[in-house]
Amino acid sequence: MRRPSAPSPIAWLAVATLFAGPTPPGAIPQSTDPLFASDALLELTFQADLKTLFKDRDSTKAQWHAATLTYRDASGAPVALAIKAKTRGHWRLKPSQCDFPPLRLDFPKEQPGSSPFAGQDKLKLTTPCRGKSAEYEQYVLREFLVYKIYNYLTPLSFRARLARITYADSAGRSDTLTRYSFFVEDQGKMAERNGGGILETQRARFADLDFDQVGLVSAFEYLIGGTDWSVYGLHNIRLVKSNQGDKIVPVPYDFDWTGIVWTRYSFPDSRLPITTVRQRLYRGQCRTPEQWASVLARFNEQKDAIYALYDRLPDLDPKYGKQTKQYLDDFYRIIDEPKAVRREFIAACREGA
Repeated sequence: MRRPSAPSPIAWLAVATLFAGPTPPGAIPQSTDPLFASDALLELTFQADLKTLFKDRDSTKAQWHAATLTYRDASGAPVALAIKAKTRGHWRLKPSQCDFPPLRLDFPKEQPGSSPFAGQDKLKLTTPCRGKSAEYEQYVLREFLVYKIYNYLTPLSFRARLARITYADSAGRSDTLTRYSFFVEDQGKMAERNGGGILETQRARFADLDFDQVGLVSAFEYLIGGTDWSVYGLHNIRLVKSNQGDKIVPVPYDFDWTGIVWTRYSFPDSRLPITTVRQRLYRGQCRTPEQWASVLARFNEQKDAIYALYDRLPDLDPKYGKQTKQYLDDFYRIIDEPKAVRREFIAACREGA
């Protein structure tokens, strides 16, 4: 795979409007947080004792470490925020898998009003897993685009913001690296934006959740080749309960083990009848052809915008972009053919979760 070239200033002039495509369906307003209200690429510097930070990988006992995150304000002047950072995750947290673990950043309450991080508390930061690998940096871009696909389908989704971050070691023991990374919206803010709160209850069944939204998640996971998710176990799913009733909706996240992202380390559960994550397998809710019609129509409404994502993101490997559009072609052929819908969705559905 080719190593991405450094982004030119001209190329990035288009990023602010890159994802300003069709408005996702629904009446819930989009994020008003400055971080997720814009799609412009963030240019940042993250400085910390990287070796000490990256060595602290206990998923339950990892400590917060002092760090500095620097951005440039509207005048171009650098603004340094004193923050804290710690490692997070599960599979990607293992040293044998990732030398560059994903992070969680803790922001100060008091910030300049113009800060892109104003109002943020704690945020997930997705990093390239292997810091010196161009291939793993591509995985960051691929996963980021999956979040954007789901944003097009519904506002009941996590926002993501792409950043080009220079990681500098304050102790001088690690090389300075500049890599793509992305921030993921806080789950509480996502729920609040959609008029609800996070429900931590496990063992939910499809029947306990909003019928239309479960159908959307089920079809979306099939589109992206996602089998590593569970409503029942709250695995790569968050539940949002409405503040004005009993409506509960599932919201998916964490997509690096999907067929569309296609990482070299991903593989399906051995209990499933597939041998690679590139094979789609429907693991969602049961619905009739009539009930599927409105859900699948939403994917067709956003089809052009979804395809455009893989043409317009600077530094995305063009070979991967072409392969992904072919992968999308297969999905759209299925949902536009009633017999294929019955075979792939209706005959394969699950009554539980």
